[in-house]
Amino acid sequence: MRETIVRKTCTVSGKRESRLYADDKCELMYFLRGDVRVRVSGRDYVPQPGDLLLFGSGELHSLTVNPGQPFERISVFFDREFFRRLSDGNYDLLMSFNLEDGSAKSNLIRAKFVRACALDEKLRSMYELGCVKTREAAVMGVSELLTLLVSVNDAHRQQRLTDGEEPEEFGGSDKIREVLRYIVGNLNEKFTLDGLAARFYISKYYLCHEFKRAVGVPCLEYIRQKRIEKARELLLDGRPVNDIWPELGFGDYMSFYRTFKKTTGLAPNEYVWTERANASGADSGERGGA
Repeated sequence: MRETIVRKTCTVSGKRESRLYADDKCELMYFLRGDVRVRVSGRDYVPQPGDLLLFGSGELHSLTVNPGQPFERISVFFDREFFRRLSDGNYDLLMSFNLEDGSAKSNLIRAKFVRACALDEKLRSMYELGCVKTREAAVMGVSELLTLLVSVNDAHRQQRLTDGEEPEEFGGSDKIREVLRYIVGNLNEKFTLDGLAARFYISKYYLCHEFKRAVGVPCLEYIRQKRIEKARELLLDGRPVNDIWPELGFGDYMSFYRTFKKTTGLAPNEYVWTERANASGADSGERGGA
């Protein structure tokens, strides 16, 4: 099964270090202990033991780990497309991961809400199940994750509705968050640094400097990554490639092709074939293990 990967990791750094991540899977990180600062899309968090962090597919985030203390966590990685297809118009399993467009408010769920929705128990159970290397356990892991995602949405909702319970954020810029939301909602536009700076009444220097500081990559690189992330989603939905590249603001097909292959390592048609072959293989494995 490729849809779910569960790891329990404990590391100790000999020096302060900061690393930038952008996984192609969504991630749930259950924080157990350590001295860590997390930056994601212009937000900074200092998690406490028992907190849960959420990272969407392709969402850039950095972890700054201070030395000397064990950094221990349970991480659940899962394929966004697989679980998106299991959602319907009435319920979105991934609603808590819609962070960059502003529809979800925080990448962090505090421990009291994690415990209230028994997320801690479910995460530890998933880890124990992940240690069993059988087809049956892999299928059960997907089933466990389905119920876990529903509980994550419930915990996220309870936190949003409780006055004064939004996790404290450090640093970041409201203006850069506005820019991020605008980019994600308007990927078809012909973005330029001058145009974005003018739209948000900021200098180009401020935009470039603060965007890189908050997000970890330059603004135009971020736009390219978000466009390719959306292109992957549309391709797997069966949309023709000739409809996709104009919709995502590329000037011509070859520009889209080069950017897509540089980002994913595959041409668009190769990417679709590979993903469908993987999904078919996973389905066959499930049937064979029944």
